[in-house]
Amino acid sequence: MLGKKGILVAMVAISILILPFMYILSILIKVNEVFNIGAIMSIYTLVFLWIIYILYYRLKERKLLATGITFLFAIPFTLLINITLSKLIEEPVIDVWDILSVFILLIVSVAFIIGDYARKKVL
Repeated sequence: MLGKKGILVAMVAISILILPFMYILSILIKVNEVFNIGAIMSIYTLVFLWIIYILYYRLKERKLLATGITFLFAIPFTLLINITLSKLIEEPVIDVWDILSVFILLIVSVAFIIGDYARKKVL
């Protein structure tokens, strides 16, 4: 109904509603960790989503570059989540799957950035 402006409305709505949702959910299922862990992770995720939103807003004409940068930003975001979860639930910070994920994110990011460069050069 709102077209492209619907994304901004949805981002604002989720930014306002996510913490109350986590709190109510933790009360309903009687598990405090849902709020404790979920609130921290949702704040990190909201910051990441807002960065992506602003990135695409500013790079309207260069969506391939915006996608490449998004994948690059996903690497420290992944590490931040791993470090936080490691402290909260005593999991290892990095394992083989995390290394594989970071490697794939890096490859995909470089591919999109090169694609943007090639497209810009052709045009």
